Amino acid sequence: SSGINAEYGGGSTKRINTFLSLKDLYSKLAMELEIDIRKIMFCTLNTPKIDMRNLLSGLVVYNDFIFVHIQGQARQVQIKKEEKALGITITDNSMGCCFVKRIKPGSVAEKSGHIHVGDQLCKLGEASLVGSRHYAVAAKLREVPVGG
Repeated sequence: SSGINAEYGGGSTKRINTFLSLKDLYSKLAMELEIDIRKIMFCTLNTPKIDMRNLLSGLVVYNDFIFVHIQGQARQVQIKKEEKALGITITDNSMGCCFVKRIKPGSVAEKSGHIHVGDQLCKLGEASLVGSRHYAVAAKLREVPVGG
């Protein structure tokens, strides 16, 4: 039968036959895989690796294989902003989860060794970032003064 295949955590494969939007797809993935939709950070197409070149966007074709990446163990990271930019590119899943898409070689973020591609951004100081779009999070990060 036609459809897309979905898996997370090396578990069983589920088939999703129809969906109307990315939000609808996430909802169906959560239901079929029996996970909380709020735990889904992002999905990759045809690879289980955290590979942002294969990040699920709007283009899904039948018989694609979707790997669901869920939130892991939270950890607190403290980085001193030594330059105007941290050197990260962030994106979001349109469902309230912002995460690191790229890290610029030689940047503050890379040198720290604490930030990795695929990491979710949950807090900045005491302010929650959950539910924010990537452009709002980027603006908040730019507001942090150099040396802060």
